Amino acid sequence: MRFRSIRFKIIASVVAYIAVIGVLGNLWLYTHLNRIVTQKAEHLDRLYTDAVRGQLERGFSEVFNLSVICAHDTVVARIVSREDHHSLEAVRESLHAQDLLNSYLRSCPVNGYVDKLILFNEGDLLIQAYGRQNGEVTDREKIAALPLFAELLSSGEPWIVGFGGSITASKLSDSFMILFRVDNIYDPGSCGYLYLEMGLDMVSDEILRYADPGSMFVVLPETGAVLSSRGRLTVPDGDEYRWTAYDDGQRIRRGNRTYRLDRTPLESVPLGLYSLTDVTSLAREDMQILYSVLIVVLASLLAAGGIAVTLSMHLTRPIQVLISRIKKISANDFSYDPGIEKSHDEIGSIGRVVNEMSQNISRLLRETEEMYEQRKNAEIALLQTQVNPHFLYNTLNSIQWMAEIQKNPGIADMTRSLTNLLRNIAGITGDKITLEEELRLLDDYGAIQSVRFMGIFEMVNTIPREFLSCRIVKLTLQPLVENAIIHGIEPSGSFGTIVLSAREEGPYLCITVEDSGQGMTPEEIAGILSGEHRESGTSFNRIGVANVHTRLQLVYGGDCGLSFESEKGSFTRVTVRIRKEQ
Repeated sequence: MRFRSIRFKIIASVVAYIAVIGVLGNLWLYTHLNRIVTQKAEHLDRLYTDAVRGQLERGFSEVFNLSVICAHDTVVARIVSREDHHSLEAVRESLHAQDLLNSYLRSCPVNGYVDKLILFNEGDLLIQAYGRQNGEVTDREKIAALPLFAELLSSGEPWIVGFGGSITASKLSDSFMILFRVDNIYDPGSCGYLYLEMGLDMVSDEILRYADPGSMFVVLPETGAVLSSRGRLTVPDGDEYRWTAYDDGQRIRRGNRTYRLDRTPLESVPLGLYSLTDVTSLAREDMQILYSVLIVVLASLLAAGGIAVTLSMHLTRPIQVLISRIKKISANDFSYDPGIEKSHDEIGSIGRVVNEMSQNISRLLRETEEMYEQRKNAEIALLQTQVNPHFLYNTLNSIQWMAEIQKNPGIADMTRSLTNLLRNIAGITGDKITLEEELRLLDDYGAIQSVRFMGIFEMVNTIPREFLSCRIVKLTLQPLVENAIIHGIEPSGSFGTIVLSAREEGPYLCITVEDSGQGMTPEEIAGILSGEHRESGTSFNRIGVANVHTRLQLVYGGDCGLSFESEKGSFTRVTVRIRKEQ
């Protein structure tokens, strides 16, 4: 198989086209699917993260609201303000305050994670609600020893939150702590305190509800401590596990796997919610998609090769037969060959055309000889019938001279006008002439028509001289004047006037032909512009008004041409709009 043969080109073209289209299409498909998978995975991770963040925000907010309600309750404020807490009335108020604290705690949605809720002052007041951890007599001293309590005293703030170990020694997990000042309504200089302690196992429980262990965790930004699944805050040993040092969306290498780190800060508490997405698993899924794409491309190439070979066999065999027939034609064998018409497809049609062509060539060769003889005879006859135009001008001059001798000025003037008109038309070359030349043709034409119609019209030229050097398409005004005479003034049966005027409108020159004839209806104007109105057989040049309009638009553009204004029984005004050319 030769490289320049049609068969090779067909096979190569089909395989190349399918290869290019298949590779590009599948690469686009691979990229598109990869992007969709990645976006879906990121969207799913974001939904899980938002769900956990929402639950944690609600949990911490509920605990904070519980502290606010308890710290600002009037009963709590009154019991804190008492100086004597051992009297029967004081004990009764303390029990009432404890019942209120228990009631508020039970109504909190996350009460199952509250370990301690304690109301105390610097004196002997100590009231505890029933949390997860039992109260102890030494709880007041333990709270006072917390760094968080010292920070509240030094800051002067009404409340403070923090994280740390529980005041209950038997509790292994860390806690979230809130300390509130409870104002003394009698002595502004002294106050009580409300201490709330909640286990951080609430955070780990919420994370386990939505994510796998290790893929989502909480970090304390101040220290970099990480909350474990058991609710403990521990600072990682290695720098590679200092999660606060990484940017949001950064990729991290751990062993032979790669993760994307996403972090979301909590608004209610100083904690950061971190999530790790295994990018390595997504990459493996991408490779599976890529392998599938490669298999599809290879299968497409094999199918393309088979189709191309089969197609080339059906095409090249009939073509070889046609080539053989065309070689015979080039050797002057114009006989009819039915073998090249057996195929009922496009190649068979080509064979029929080749047979017709060979028969036509044979016939044309015979006709060419006959036409050659006829052409010579026609050229001789044409030369014999040509008339010198000067003979025609000399004859018209002779008629004019005889009319002047016989004292007939009408015939002499008409003959002179006809001679000038024919000489000017024959002597003008090109499609455009000056407006002055156009008006001279119009004067000669008007003189001839004035004799023909017995002087029933007068033509008045008011065009300013500065426009006479402008160029215009030849024989533009003559059909308009002819239309004004034949279809405007002559049918009215009275003497009429044809006025020629011109004005300048920006880059355009507008020439107006106005007659005082019978006017036209809008339907008649439409018929003239559309060409439905036929010109008279006695027209000078058989160029209709519609043709003038078409010529002007073709030469100057669609914004130029003719426009009509008419009033039935009064006048008709035709405006020629052309581009001004000097």
